[in-house]
Amino acid sequence: MALRAASPWVALAALGIALAALLTRVPEDRTAPESGLPGLVAAEALDTLAFRIALLERRAGAEAWVPPEAGARGFLTLLALQEVAERVERGLPFDSLLPVLQATAPPAIVSSLQTLALHAPRGVATLRQLEADFARLRPMLESHAAQADVPGIQRVLGLVQGIAADLHLVERRPANAMALAVARIGVALSEERLGSVLAEAAALDGTAQQMAGGWLMAVRARDDVLSSIAESRRSTWQALARSP
Repeated sequence: MALRAASPWVALAALGIALAALLTRVPEDRTAPESGLPGLVAAEALDTLAFRIALLERRAGAEAWVPPEAGARGFLTLLALQEVAERVERGLPFDSLLPVLQATAPPAIVSSLQTLALHAPRGVATLRQLEADFARLRPMLESHAAQADVPGIQRVLGLVQGIAADLHLVERRPANAMALAVARIGVALSEERLGSVLAEAAALDGTAQQMAGGWLMAVRARDDVLSSIAESRRSTWQALARSP
């Protein structure tokens, strides 16, 4: 296989990615009680990786640099993208993986790498963080929507319906289009349809947009990164399929 034929240099790069992944999982104090069994297992794996890297460095030092074949580069790209995806799910930065991606990725994903590079130093919010922030934001948006500029009779009917819902006499329903958008945002977020979250947010008025501005930026950042990872994987697999 291309990976095996590509000399110790490719193996070193692959181990480097694995090492970077482990470093995010090993507690600084391996003896701390709270590190627990997972921390000890990761620490042991880290020691094993360090030993293997030392051996490969000795082999690589005796050989001239040979650029990896396309198959090996694609393998390293997919490996690095997988680690980026795992860090995104944990809300961690992933800038340490950009050099591997920039050195191995096919030309087709250059634009996707630019998007990843934009968010790599700080990472993006996790879905759980977005849900927690929306839970705090939602009552303010609903309150604002309830006071939005609607006809007087509709406002009275909305108040009556709200009282009836509080008494569990009827099911609570959004009072107007903006309230409906807030409800739909909550549903889309629970299903991690971030594109739909952003589309529904277009129905919010200027005041509500300002209230949710920071949160919507976090949603867009996560959506952009996840889309870039998916597109990069797809393009890399396509490049691998075309390689000899």
